[in-house]
Amino acid sequence: MSETRYPEVIFKVGRRRESVATRDWLENKRGSFQKMWNNEGSDILEKIWKLCRVEFPRQADSLTILLYKRRRGDNLGDMDPAEPTKANIYLRKKDDWRTVKRTLLHELIHCLLWSAYYYDLRRKEANFFEDYFADELLVSLLEQMSLRSRINYKKSLDYAIDMLSERLRNLRRIRREYQTLLRNWAEYAKAYRKDIERSDALKERREIINKLKSPLPLLL
Repeated sequence: MSETRYPEVIFKVGRRRESVATRDWLENKRGSFQKMWNNEGSDILEKIWKLCRVEFPRQADSLTILLYKRRRGDNLGDMDPAEPTKANIYLRKKDDWRTVKRTLLHELIHCLLWSAYYYDLRRKEANFFEDYFADELLVSLLEQMSLRSRINYKKSLDYAIDMLSERLRNLRRIRREYQTLLRNWAEYAKAYRKDIERSDALKERREIINKLKSPLPLLL
C-alpha cells in the first residue's frame, strides 16, 4: 500500500493594503505559525485524512494559507472553492497558534474536499445548495470530530445556514459566478416554459434544486 502523500503548507501575508506596523506583526505571526506547522502539520493532515478518507490530489502538492488582519465583517477564515489550494485566515493581534488551529483545520478540510472535487472528479457536478450548504455542514461536523469535542449538531446546522445565506447575499459581487448561475437559470427556465403543461409546480421546485447547474466551473 502506497504511503499517503500530504501537501506542503506555506503561510504567507495576504495582499491587503496595511500599515507598516500591521504588516510587521502579520509577518511575525506568519513566521510563528510556519514554525508551529513544521512541528505539528503532518499530524494535523493525518488526522484530516483519517476523518475524510480522501487524499489530496497530486495537483494540490502545496497549499497556501494567507494571513490578514481581521476587519469588521471578516470571518475567522474562508476560501474560494474555485481556488482550492488557497485559504485565508483573519487575525486579531491576540490570536496565537492555539486559537487559530481550529480555523486552520476547518479551512484545510475545505481545501481537501474542493481539490478532490476539481482534480479527481470524484463526483458529478453538484447543484448550488449541495456545493455550499452540504459542504459547510459536513466540514463543521468533521472539524468537531477532529477536535474530539462533543458534537453540537445545532451549531453545525446553524453555521451552514449562515454561510449559505452569506454566499447568496454576496453572489452578485462575484460577477463571474453570478453570470454563470444566471445563464444556467435562463436555460432551465426556457425549457420549462416550453413544456409547462407536462409538469407541476411542486415537481419543478424539486427539479430546480436537483438540476440547476452550479455557478462553479467543472475544472480549474
